[in-house]
Amino acid sequence: MKIENQRYNIINEIGSHATEIAGRTCYKSVPGTDTSIAFQKKMISLGHLSMLEFNTVYLKEVDIKGTGKFLLDKYENNRYSQTVQKGPVKYVTTNYRVIIENNWLDDYTNFRTQYPSSDYARKFTVKFITSRAIANELVRHRNFSFAQESTRYCNYSMNKFDNEITFIMPGCVELPPDLLDDKNHFNMSKFNRLTSCDPIVKGLIDSFYNSEKTYMDLINCQMRAQDARAVLPLATKTEIVMCGFASDWEKFFKLRDDSHAHPDMVALVHPLHADMQRMGVK
Repeated sequence: MKIENQRYNIINEIGSHATEIAGRTCYKSVPGTDTSIAFQKKMISLGHLSMLEFNTVYLKEVDIKGTGKFLLDKYENNRYSQTVQKGPVKYVTTNYRVIIENNWLDDYTNFRTQYPSSDYARKFTVKFITSRAIANELVRHRNFSFAQESTRYCNYSMNKFDNEITFIMPGCVELPPDLLDDKNHFNMSKFNRLTSCDPIVKGLIDSFYNSEKTYMDLINCQMRAQDARAVLPLATKTEIVMCGFASDWEKFFKLRDDSHAHPDMVALVHPLHADMQRMGVK
């Protein structure tokens, strides 16, 4: 059993690399010899197009003839895109799923800008490591794109998970010192030898331990991970990638970096808000 703290990472990778990061988060798979472009093509062939939403695409068209009309005007009616017009230039921020589903690959070929300027509506991608409870609140912000570690396809009895389950302790609870090693493994034997312990801490640790043991017992009885997950609590660690426009993040922070939000949510997103403010997000 492991116990970890919440944390986040702002993802700066672009293009198919972002698709791969999102896709591999779901299955907790590791990169192989294939390129990220090959991974993205595999997602398309499997119909997993939601992973393409993390591949942000920036398009730029110049109205050379001064007609006031653009081939990129169609993105103004697309809910997953934002457009900005400055004089004779139209800037479009969209994602690769929009391009593929609408068969707009000509736009991708003719108008794509790999490194956007400040003229574009910007998008930001963040990977959170948090509890299932907090993740359940994150996914309520429906304007975002999400890719989350799947308890259906992740079998925590496997070696790549160190044959154990990781939990996030609620922030209101403080563990006794020296119960975690440098890799966050919980020392259950030392915990059981404590002469005194807060009953709240004991109740939580016992619950984590019992759910992990029951999960592993069910797997050993040949139950599939997608069914054995029924015994996992909301404190189970999850990884979730979240991508949205700057305007989406601003609305998010108004709700979640606020005194009315859950304290664990505030603890997670308050420092992220400060980081994003330095990047131009209010």
